[in-house]
Amino acid sequence: FLSIPMDARAAAEALLEKRGAGRYSLGVLCLCGFGWMSDGAENVVLSYMLPTLEDLWSLSPGQLGAMSTAIYFGQAAGATFWGALADAGGRRPVFLLSLALTVLFGVASSAAPGFYTYCMLRLATGFAIGGNLPLAVSLASELLPPSLRDRGVVALQ
Repeated sequence: FLSIPMDARAAAEALLEKRGAGRYSLGVLCLCGFGWMSDGAENVVLSYMLPTLEDLWSLSPGQLGAMSTAIYFGQAAGATFWGALADAGGRRPVFLLSLALTVLFGVASSAAPGFYTYCMLRLATGFAIGGNLPLAVSLASELLPPSLRDRGVVALQ
């Protein structure tokens, strides 16, 4: 954004402002909201799944800890990876890819036949989720009209 000439930046801001708060802005907020929600929902999913999987697969406390670690390690690594990729390839396509992979790996992990497969799929889900939160805020900040930007970003929270 900093490498864009000031007159082009001003023109883009004027176009976004002219477009106003319509279906486009609502769509941006909804998609960014889904990305934000996936990050928060992971904790809820984990709190329900750990006791169930502990009973189902007779997991030890160490295995439960490894499962949690895999998810959160994936999120930390994902945040770094997706941020760098978004800088190189654009925020919108990278954000949409991270959302799609979150869904794909999340659904795949629901069919995992055992502990190790589940851990690998949750690691991949965490990695995909790692891009959702930071990119959602960036995307909303860039694509919402300037007069709605502050309220839109706050609404995500």
